[in-house]
Amino acid sequence: MHQPAGRCCPEPPAAVRSSGTANCPHRTELERLATLDTDTIDAALLGARALYPLISEAVDQYLDLDDQADAAFAAGNTDDAMYLHQEASAWRATVTVLKQIESRGHRADSTPQAGIA
Repeated sequence: MHQPAGRCCPEPPAAVRSSGTANCPHRTELERLATLDTDTIDAALLGARALYPLISEAVDQYLDLDDQADAAFAAGNTDDAMYLHQEASAWRATVTVLKQIESRGHRADSTPQAGIA
């Protein structure tokens, strides 16, 4: 799909439009990871107040999933363990993107690092 010149993403929600930031590369990466819903991604892109609890929750998620994966592996459920480790990896990548947003601010020209996971 072709976007008009100067537009890196489809039209952001009204709340994001009003703040003047679409934060397209980070939005795209968070959507690709599929760990956060659209409303949560919008909140993360609106400001630092939303980022801190999201980062904390994402860390808790990946730690919990890693523990579950280890338990599944110990019980001999290799397929379950691999699935849970994949989920934990997606949450770790989510933390990375959220921290990039936090450290770089909400600039549409800042891009997520390639190969995070």
